[in-house]
Amino acid sequence: MRPEVRRLYGLSPVKPAPIIGTAALAPPLTEPTDPPAHLRPETAAWYQHVCETWEITPSKRRLLQACCAAWDLSETARETIAREGMTVRTADGGTKVHPLMVTMKTARQQFASLLGMLDLAGETGPS
Repeated sequence: MRPEVRRLYGLSPVKPAPIIGTAALAPPLTEPTDPPAHLRPETAAWYQHVCETWEITPSKRRLLQACCAAWDLSETARETIAREGMTVRTADGGTKVHPLMVTMKTARQQFASLLGMLDLAGETGPS
């Protein structure tokens, strides 16, 4: 709304939103090859391999961390489904698709999308 219109209706002027630096949004990263502590060993090894092989900027490191977290989540869901089966019993005695099937599918989609954003030709993810 234009300032003169705001005055006409007795509205207070709009203050610009404060600019937040990137340091306030996320904690500083450790060395580029130091994988986050929460990653599985094989995912942490892949993270380190990517950081040592490719030129990874701080913003791409954030994408790589998210990519690795998505991989770990999909693997955890896959392992649980393998152990418990693709279906589970309902309260009324029927069966339904295991709820982690959706989690696994979503995490795999996120992994593929983030890997594409990283633009790492030839990288296929942790093994």
